[in-house]
Amino acid sequence: MPNRLSNADPLKEKVRAGKSALKAIFPVLLPVAADKRNLAGREKVAHLSAFAREALGLSAREAGIALGALKKNDEGAPLPSNGYFWSLAHKSDYVTAVAADVVIGIDIEKARTVTPALYRRIAGEDEWGLSDDDREHLFLRYWTAKEAVLKVAGTGIRELAYCRIAAVPDEEWIHLDFKGEPFRVRQFYHDRHMISVVDVGCPIKLQIIRP
Repeated sequence: MPNRLSNADPLKEKVRAGKSALKAIFPVLLPVAADKRNLAGREKVAHLSAFAREALGLSAREAGIALGALKKNDEGAPLPSNGYFWSLAHKSDYVTAVAADVVIGIDIEKARTVTPALYRRIAGEDEWGLSDDDREHLFLRYWTAKEAVLKVAGTGIRELAYCRIAAVPDEEWIHLDFKGEPFRVRQFYHDRHMISVVDVGCPIKLQIIRP
């Protein structure tokens, strides 16, 4: 199980990917109803958050996991529920979630135009040089992979600088380094959305629920 980070020197803190005892984990992707996609502000956030929890329930059920109350710490990171771990993410068109027996991270992003400043923020030129993929598609892969790993770390985007792309072997997997520790992330592309799930040593079977 990954170690929780403290306020010590972040370069000396280590976070490791857990190894699941499950036969598989089942991230779930749910489409947001058409009449809910134009919600705004707090109403939108509340609806997407609640809907993502529905996806989480489906993921947990498929894996044979019984979750209890879903709570977060003061920094917004999910706390264990009945000894199990969970992660959520959402965009206007889709929500996604996953439950596991070790700390897990999932993220989703929709294809969009990216500014040069955002490219520079997300990755260095050495990282961009690891793949010949279209830059906007690669941005989706890098951004969601890093977000998923940072969710495992429980630190959020503030430690983005310590999360780096190490290799891009194919369209399904991407390898990262976070403070000297290796991570692998499984990636799925569906309907102009990239979904990234941190590898925990068992098969990752995305469940796409059709409307």
